[in-house]
Amino acid sequence: MRTTTFRKLVTGAVAATILTGATAGIALAHDRGDERHERMARVLELSDEQQAQLQQLWSERREAMLERRDERGGKGMALGALDPTADNFDAEVEKLIADAQARVAERIQAQAEMKRKMSEILTPEQREKWQAMMAERGERGEHGFGKHHGKKDRDCR
Repeated sequence: MRTTTFRKLVTGAVAATILTGATAGIALAHDRGDERHERMARVLELSDEQQAQLQQLWSERREAMLERRDERGGKGMALGALDPTADNFDAEVEKLIADAQARVAERIQAQAEMKRKMSEILTPEQREKWQAMMAERGERGEHGFGKHHGKKDRDCR
């Protein structure tokens, strides 16, 4: 019983930490996003109309992310406020886990919707190039620095 509670506690803490860190980086990602958007426009040879449509889409996404962050109001840090000796500790941990899972599901859904909308704006040839760009980005690592964030293997030992 205690092992299950501990596992759930750790899972909830990890999910909350990941989500809190992800939203804290929105401002930094904004600058990187601008560079990425410019590169995308250049590589995919987007028309002015396509660029305007994508810019609107990215702006809406940014606003929605900020709104979700504000609605959450620091819930990602709620685990630290719990009293492990309280009678309702396990129930509160379960609630935090459920909240974190719901936020992850919401984020994945938003990403899928964004991908669908972007795909609708692009031509078939541009979609093909875009998919290749995304695959290349994935090979380099999420942030484009490789799996060790730009360090050589020997620097990470």
